[in-house]
Amino acid sequence: MKSPSVATQTEKSALRTHGTKKTNVLQRPEPAKYTLRRAQKLGVRGWCMNSENGTILGLIQGNPRSFEAMRLWLTYTGSPTSRIDKCVFGPTTELVEFTFEEFTIRM
Repeated sequence: MKSPSVATQTEKSALRTHGTKKTNVLQRPEPAKYTLRRAQKLGVRGWCMNSENGTILGLIQGNPRSFEAMRLWLTYTGSPTSRIDKCVFGPTTELVEFTFEEFTIRM
């Protein structure tokens, strides 16, 4: 059986990026929880966390379609308890295999 961290044939061009999302957080834990739910629904991997200055930090990995859907959700939709002022992503890199098995919230 193949390890869950190895990309399947349809995920060969998996992508990764670091993203920072600035928000005006109304309910502190909610943005990360909504991000986790969306990531699980789309099947992306990685992590997110609420920072002390009210931003969401994270890293996402997934096949191109899921990755792009998550990137667009982070940029334009996000948590209903926050306002997106700015969303900045770092460089996108193609991966041979995933470095995360699932999407998690870091503390």
